[in-house]
Amino acid sequence: MAILQILLALRCIIDIGFHYNGLNAKDALDLLDKWAWVTGNFARKEITRYQSAQGATLTYLVGQTEFLEARKYAEEKLGSSFSVPEIHYRMLHQGDVSLQHMKSYVKRYVDCVMDDTTEGCYELIGGEKNS
Repeated sequence: MAILQILLALRCIIDIGFHYNGLNAKDALDLLDKWAWVTGNFARKEITRYQSAQGATLTYLVGQTEFLEARKYAEEKLGSSFSVPEIHYRMLHQGDVSLQHMKSYVKRYVDCVMDDTTEGCYELIGGEKNS
């Protein structure tokens, strides 16, 4: 898991470096090699991706953080009723939505799991569980 965190940090550094600090491809490759031991074709593809998609790494990081916070909220509220596969199914089933929509959906889902008699909950959770 630590290597994934190192890669994510390097991706952010490289993304910002390319688009705001004048980082070049060779220096970016050297960073990947030195800190994450990533070389060869994989490293070159990573560099190409960062060069062509300004801010993509930071966008991913923000989305990942929000996703994990929403999941943690559901886990804390639902306790023993919480299911990782179920909440992931519910969140990903929403498709390409804003982070605000995802967070409000998770809150509504949690409310319905806690009290399925609330208006609209049948439509939200009735018969669609990923069991």
